[in-house]
Amino acid sequence: MNSNNYGTNGYANNCPIGISDRGIPIFAPEIDLNTISEFLKFDSSKVSNILQISELKKNSQKVERIKNEYYSIPYGKYYKCTVARKAENCNCKHRYYFCEAYDYNRVVLKSKIDEKNERNDYIAASHVDSYSIPGRFIATQAPLPQTIDDFWSMVYERQSTQIVTLNQVVEGEYVKGDKFWPENTSEKFGSITVNNFQTNFFEDFIIRKYEVSSVEGSFEVEQFFFNQWPDHNIPNSCQSLLKLIDYVKKSPLHLMLNPAVIHCSAGVGRTGAFILLYNMIEMGEQSGKIDVFKNYLKLRKQRAYAIDCVEQYLFVYKCLSEYFIYQNFDFQNK
Repeated sequence: MNSNNYGTNGYANNCPIGISDRGIPIFAPEIDLNTISEFLKFDSSKVSNILQISELKKNSQKVERIKNEYYSIPYGKYYKCTVARKAENCNCKHRYYFCEAYDYNRVVLKSKIDEKNERNDYIAASHVDSYSIPGRFIATQAPLPQTIDDFWSMVYERQSTQIVTLNQVVEGEYVKGDKFWPENTSEKFGSITVNNFQTNFFEDFIIRKYEVSSVEGSFEVEQFFFNQWPDHNIPNSCQSLLKLIDYVKKSPLHLMLNPAVIHCSAGVGRTGAFILLYNMIEMGEQSGKIDVFKNYLKLRKQRAYAIDCVEQYLFVYKCLSEYFIYQNFDFQNK
């Protein structure tokens, strides 16, 4: 990436946002700053589409209505990304140009000395709310080789006991994320030591368990590595993703309520869809109703470009419909 890509909204609209699994550059829709400006003046409390659980199956078949919901929320960055765009960050700390974290809710690392002997607390990661708990998630990109130390520092500093990995290292012919974990051994990342002491294989995902330690102490972290979700696309079935969420929720480490780190290649598309689905399952279980539209808007305000294609938004509705039809289903014994 180079600084010449910067445009009115941070980067030029003709810059690709990624590469499809067929090797085709994927471009963002044209960004209309006037549209975003007007949208942010609008009372977002009026954005809502509350559905009773009993209405889900019927509503999930209204494809055009759901598409209209998705496209009614402007595409682009809503808030300032001043720290992300500093020279020392913009060229080396973002896998793609749109991975920038908003200033107001970025994860702030304890100041570190970078290669220029300067202090830097930036990582391309954002605090994101769950339905019931502020800051329940950290949405971020797959670490780059030069940011792996920062990633584990973030995990340690935030005492994050769960990591959900939604991308593979290589998808098709393209690197979508660099391997940041050890396999059946111990490895040091900066001041953090990560020991992989257990690995369990399932049909659609792998669960790895680590002891993460520094001079200040240690704790257990589990990584859920999901291998059924192509970039800018959706999984083949809802059941595999619902099973993953079920394992995440039922883990004893989940009950500690420390922020779970959710990431894909860019930390926006698959990451956003996972968080939105998780939140709407939680809302449905607690209140008997859901509001995908309102919570999609909230997510976009916390993580730019969250849910980067309409197919992912439709898939969230489809998964919710299946989940609440089979809500007493034992996913773990499927």
